[in-house]
Amino acid sequence: MNRYTIYSGWVREVLFSVCKTEEELRKLLKVARLKPEVLHMPSGQLAPETAEQLLKAAQRQAGEECVGLVCGQKASVPLWDIVGWLMQVSPTLEVAFEGLCQYHRCFSHSIMFRLSERNGCVVLELQPEPDWQEMYPVSCRQVVELNLAAALHFASAQLKQPVSPQLVTISFPKPPQPWQYESRLKCPLKFGTDVCSIHFKPHEVRRPLAGYSAAMYSLAKKLLDDMLQPNYDVTSFIEVLRRELQERIRENGPCTIVPVADALCLSVRSLQRRLSQQGTSFQKEVEAQKKQVAQRLIQANRYNVSEVAGMLGYSDCSAFRKAFRKWTGYNPKAFALQRQP
Repeated sequence: MNRYTIYSGWVREVLFSVCKTEEELRKLLKVARLKPEVLHMPSGQLAPETAEQLLKAAQRQAGEECVGLVCGQKASVPLWDIVGWLMQVSPTLEVAFEGLCQYHRCFSHSIMFRLSERNGCVVLELQPEPDWQEMYPVSCRQVVELNLAAALHFASAQLKQPVSPQLVTISFPKPPQPWQYESRLKCPLKFGTDVCSIHFKPHEVRRPLAGYSAAMYSLAKKLLDDMLQPNYDVTSFIEVLRRELQERIRENGPCTIVPVADALCLSVRSLQRRLSQQGTSFQKEVEAQKKQVAQRLIQANRYNVSEVAGMLGYSDCSAFRKAFRKWTGYNPKAFALQRQP
């Protein structure tokens, strides 16, 4: 059973852009061996294999490898569901993208959005679910590139002038015809990076937006806060928490309860209460995710023990070795050897 789903609005955006008539859409669905009802699931979500079938068919029908990128250049804010409304009435682009990062879980858990500032740029990052990128690369790439292009289109539309990023990075391999990306994005590009990202000039994203409304912005935030709180059922809450912890561990980020609770839009007390109801605790979840990441890194045999210890936040190797033996019953070297074919 898949642990994540794909927001159907993204898939529909591509399909409706590629198919100009209902007849074309019916033919595409027939090629994908799917019924029309699949596009209107009450949950608003699709299984990743279904998204893969649909977007492969769309790619073939369009005759365009970067069909997601092309569609994103014309996408409207409903691409991000109700979060798009919040973005439209935000005071600046930076605040709009902060809203996307904070509330994207209202409609999707398959892509994580993050906003940071580094190297003199405001950076919007898109990190797809790792299993999705590995197992269903066509749909993952199309949806990520759809969102990249849509973010740039949104920025230009809100500022009413073209926005030229300092850099766009794409975590997928360099395509055979990179000029298609260069001509459409009109900025320096890097392929095969760790994450997909857009590097904006700070002065551009901090300009005031004409559509800002304090009252509407406040109302949109309240609606999204209300949506997000009950959005986690028992299963999805634990899954979201574990993905958040894994991502922080991989990036050597803080795995303390305050920033994690903040990322999940919960108070510390609410987070602790939910975990207690599931018979677990925050510390147990952190340890469990560190164990998983440590086992993968040691088994991959690409890093020495001190490097893995550092990645997991251990100040010295002896503490890591002790923890690893507690988790697995082996020291790291023995674990790597006994896992070799």
